[in-house]
Amino acid sequence: MTRQNRGITQDVIAAQNATVLAVAHRGVWDSAPENSLAALREAIRLGVDIVEIDAQLTADSHVVVIHDDTLDRTSDMSGCIGKMTLAEIRQARLRGSDGGSAWPLSNEKVPLLYEVLEEARGRIVINVDVKHEQEFGVIARDIRDKGLSTGVIMKSPVDLASARFPIASPSLDTQVPYMPMIHLKRGKTVDILRQIDDIGVGIVEANFDHIDAVTEAYAEFQRLGVRIWVNTLDCSHSLDYSDARALAEPDAVWGALIRAGVGAIQVDHAAEFIEFRSTLSR
Repeated sequence: MTRQNRGITQDVIAAQNATVLAVAHRGVWDSAPENSLAALREAIRLGVDIVEIDAQLTADSHVVVIHDDTLDRTSDMSGCIGKMTLAEIRQARLRGSDGGSAWPLSNEKVPLLYEVLEEARGRIVINVDVKHEQEFGVIARDIRDKGLSTGVIMKSPVDLASARFPIASPSLDTQVPYMPMIHLKRGKTVDILRQIDDIGVGIVEANFDHIDAVTEAYAEFQRLGVRIWVNTLDCSHSLDYSDARALAEPDAVWGALIRAGVGAIQVDHAAEFIEFRSTLSR
């Protein structure tokens, strides 16, 4: 069976893949607007494994890729995404990098999710972060109906105590691989893992209250074939495991997480992480 027929997502996140996955937050936006096709292409060029992007619905029910509820920060226009049509949104030009008036305008437009997935098809996995929970099912089914499920992984926070999911059974209902976002607590690993096993997923995004919580989870996750994803983004990280610290002390951050059993790390500095990762096999 070929890689594309099996699905690129399953191949990349499989426990048999020993690579610690490099995840680029909103693409690689050092020299391109975040969440743009250009940022995606740069991630592919660098050899990133997964690109995380943000998705939401327009007023006329198109799925666009943008983080904020408005155009204000990242473009030369203002307005609420959910109250604008696709045609109106497409008039905006995206600002460079992570937006703001200091960055020059580019020729990039707010992309459709479909355009991002077609650009990525067979080349890189796209992690879709749905910005509004009530839109999760609609967006998941849109991905399925366009025949793009195999190159995607969707995620959402999960309250394991109530087993509350954004739709009844994300993977089964839409054929889109699904990643729950959970909190690992030291000493509570067994209860958490029992519920993860019931969900039947191949990867979880986790934050944690102590690095030992990751270490505790690792052996059991290995048994279940589940990969642990951790963020070191300066805007979202656990304890002091941040990109800012990693740039000065990569082994103390990225290295420590890898030694604890983390199998995917989401960063805003993909080139630096990939370079650090390459030193581990030298």
